[in-house]
Amino acid sequence: MPLIMHGAWTISIKEKNAAFPQRFIVSGAAGGNGTYQHPHAPVNVSGDTWSLRIQSDPSGPESWSDSEYQITFPSKVGTHYQFDLESNDVWGGDKDFNDLILTLSTTITETDFLLYGHVSSYTGCLYNPCYPGYIVIETEKAWDLARRHYEMREILDKYFPREYVRWPIPLPDPPPDLLVSTLKGPAFKPVLIPLQGDTHLPVVKARVVKTAIQTRKASTKSTTLAAEAMTGLVFEKVLRTVNLYEPAAELKLLNKVTLAKLYQAGKSTCSVEPLVNAGLRFLEYDRTEVEKLGGAYSGEGTRETLGVSSTDRNGNYIFYFHRSIDQFIDETEVDVALNEDEHLEKLPDIIVQVLGATLPDGKQYETVPYWNIPTLKKINICVPGVYWHTPPTTGCHGRPISHIGYIPVGKKSTVSLDAQGRVTCTDTSKVDIPQTQCAAWRGYLRMSACLGKYDQVPHYTLEYSTQPGVWNMYQETLNLDNWNSTLGEWVAKPVGPFTHTLEIKKGQPKEDVLAYNNVQGNMDWSGPDWYIKAIITSWLYNDPSGPGPVQFRLKAYDVDGKQVVLWVDPDSGIPKTEDVITLFIDNTPPELDFTAPSIGTPTTNPCPLFTLTTDQLNNATLDFKFKALHRQGFLGSYTLGLNRCNSGDYPVKDASLTEHVLTAPISPQVPCSGDTSWTFGTLTLVDSQAGPDSFVDVKLRPNPLQPWLTTGETLTILTVKLSASVRATDGHSDNYPVYYGPLLYNLVIQRAPTS
Repeated sequence: MPLIMHGAWTISIKEKNAAFPQRFIVSGAAGGNGTYQHPHAPVNVSGDTWSLRIQSDPSGPESWSDSEYQITFPSKVGTHYQFDLESNDVWGGDKDFNDLILTLSTTITETDFLLYGHVSSYTGCLYNPCYPGYIVIETEKAWDLARRHYEMREILDKYFPREYVRWPIPLPDPPPDLLVSTLKGPAFKPVLIPLQGDTHLPVVKARVVKTAIQTRKASTKSTTLAAEAMTGLVFEKVLRTVNLYEPAAELKLLNKVTLAKLYQAGKSTCSVEPLVNAGLRFLEYDRTEVEKLGGAYSGEGTRETLGVSSTDRNGNYIFYFHRSIDQFIDETEVDVALNEDEHLEKLPDIIVQVLGATLPDGKQYETVPYWNIPTLKKINICVPGVYWHTPPTTGCHGRPISHIGYIPVGKKSTVSLDAQGRVTCTDTSKVDIPQTQCAAWRGYLRMSACLGKYDQVPHYTLEYSTQPGVWNMYQETLNLDNWNSTLGEWVAKPVGPFTHTLEIKKGQPKEDVLAYNNVQGNMDWSGPDWYIKAIITSWLYNDPSGPGPVQFRLKAYDVDGKQVVLWVDPDSGIPKTEDVITLFIDNTPPELDFTAPSIGTPTTNPCPLFTLTTDQLNNATLDFKFKALHRQGFLGSYTLGLNRCNSGDYPVKDASLTEHVLTAPISPQVPCSGDTSWTFGTLTLVDSQAGPDSFVDVKLRPNPLQPWLTTGETLTILTVKLSASVRATDGHSDNYPVYYGPLLYNLVIQRAPTS
């Protein structure tokens, strides 16, 4: 993709070290657009958003093509910021990135801001490793793991309480095949815990700047930014920095030593890797009144989009933005004494989004704000692996279809798919790869594949089959991030399906078929999208008879529309023009239910009420039936338990003649073969104690044996709870296994009055 720039810059050719002709192209600018071939004088470019690319020409049958590039970080040189754009053409075979080097420079002002840094994805750590001074918890999984440390649990429960969203059982009334993840609660809001200081967030800061009136009329040929600098108020110098609010010290009792130890422990197994060729969007965040006065970060403040950028081949980025005097704080808004020629410039708080057209809202990940940004600032950004859905750069493993989600389905050494498409994954090369055991596939399935460069393999088709020998064209729209030079923006643009004339049947005449454009290696498209070939809405592809195996067939085509050899089967040595994968798709929930429990003597009451005599208090059992099963055999675990008077788990056991297990963990690790090897639960004929309706009788009593009510108690509340998990995955660890419940039933027991 091109280098995305903002504002007024001078582009100079620093050096050329290549035999092939070299040139650079500026597009989308207000001034300076054009194609400039080496050698050339410096070029002045200005505009709100513009792009820059370097190309080379091998002087043969091939034409000018985009070069790879990387940036150096900016530095101050006299009165200017400057950095280098280093390129490597695609013809020479070397990777020296000195074929053509450009230097970009811009004048330093107090109204222009320059941000730069590195973007990485991280795995294996609880807290964001790129946010100094804070413990940042930004995923549901990290929150749950952090609460396993009792000190952190106390801090979170006291200062950052959350409402937990539980999945109801039975599920609400959408069709039974509806993707169950859509029933989850609102998105997780990041939690920021300061390692130093007593306030949730840093105080809002502003610079007091001295201004003067510029009366010289701006030229009509000047750009917007230049014109503003020539008319009205202009800056002379920065005088001092002031605090605009006095936030409440709500966290002064936090033990900072304990926090530091927890922070180090949470980062001990961290692993990061560059996020290359990714689209970025920058926003200014305006804190809410509560946040200004000391409240925790809510993410509910207003936002202003500042512009977009992208990372280079190393994950590095640069971003420039401008603030006008009209955007400064008026002195009447805060109690700061100012002279007549002074104004306040609030230091901006910046949020960065890592874009992704394949997710709702067109964004993959959003940072928490970086506070009080000066005019030159290095900001390193770390993206949780669970947000970045493109599989890690672990290779194609010898076959085109490489990943479903994070699971490297092409890697036979650690991933196996049985004949029906049930997946067992033991790959631990990345923390975010789910460890599945004979699991089904569910939800949105992100299929990644390696086909070759877009200019050699421009198109591909995907077909699916639920019946042997019957293939249907896959037709779901796939939107990916594309750089639009005219709009100066990343745009979600479809890559298909479009009608193309292709050799869909090997050796047969070409036909008009629905196909997709391959963008692998195309610099106009976001790099993390290059390998995504489909986002399969899995529940649409089940046979009407219910969940089961679905086959997907991938083919690719050259510039003449002919099928290309995609891979060579390592077992047979036969060249293959297609890749076929079988996935067992199942989005159905477990069946969880129990009958109304009974104990002692029922007593008339709106709420279930039971009276127990002294003998019953010692010997009575809580009797009912329950079932926990999954019809296709993908039950992961189930737990039947009891709470007593809101005090948490109350140990019980089944006192039936044939005791039934109340907590069934996932089945032993046996080979995933046959239809019943992994089936368990209370399914009839699988559970020997289950009746024809798959219900099991249980008689619960306290364990160890003790009275239901202790001395001095007259009554208590009992809550029966039943929950389960299902072995089904979308290829991402945060979604495996899928948990349901608990199903709850409350009753009251009371001591019988003594005569």
